[in-house]
Amino acid sequence: MKRLVIVLWLLSGVWAAPVVASDVLRCGSRLVQTGATPAEVQALCGEPVFRDDWGVAPTGGFGPTRSVEQWTYDFGPSQLLQVLLFRDQQLQSITADGYGLSRRPGGGCRHTDIVPGLSKYRLLARCGEPTSAEAFHVLAPPRHPRHGPFDRYGYPPQVIEVFRENWVYNFGPGTLQRLLTLENGRVVTVDNGKRGF
Repeated sequence: MKRLVIVLWLLSGVWAAPVVASDVLRCGSRLVQTGATPAEVQALCGEPVFRDDWGVAPTGGFGPTRSVEQWTYDFGPSQLLQVLLFRDQQLQSITADGYGLSRRPGGGCRHTDIVPGLSKYRLLARCGEPTSAEAFHVLAPPRHPRHGPFDRYGYPPQVIEVFRENWVYNFGPGTLQRLLTLENGRVVTVDNGKRGF
C-alpha cells in the first residue's frame, strides 16, 4: 500500500509539473542550443511561425543598447510551442508555451477570449491585429505573481528591461473595447474601455 501511495504521488508530480525553460530545442533529429545565432537556428529548424522584433532595448543608461527578438515555433497541436529569445544575435533562452495550435480556422475572437497570461502569438492567431497599438521599452520592477511589485520581504526589486505594448481591440458597438497591456510578448492586464464603434 505504501508503494502504491508513493507511485501515485510521483506520478501526480510528473503530470502537474510546470513547463520550464530549456537550454536545448529539438528540430527533428537536430538540436539547437542556447548561444546559437538566428541564422544557425533557422538553418536547423526552418522559419519560425511568428517573429516578434522588440527593437533596441535600453540598458539603464549604461553601455550600448541591445537588439531583442522573440521567435515562436509551432510544430502542431501534439507538440509544445517553443519560444526563443535572442539578444544581440545570440539565443538566450528557450521556453515552452503550451501545446501548439490547430491549423483549422478558429471560431472567431470574443472579448472574453482575451485574458492575462495569453502569449502574443496565441492572441494574434485567435483575434488578429488590434485596432490600435503602441510599443515602447521601459525599465520596470519584475512582476511577481504572488507578491506584486515588492518581493516577499517588502523590498522593491531591481528593475529589468521590459518591452511593453498597449493594444486596443474594438468588437463593435454592442461591446466595450478591450484595453491590453503586453509585456515581453505576453498579456499582463486586460481592462474595459469605452463602448466600441
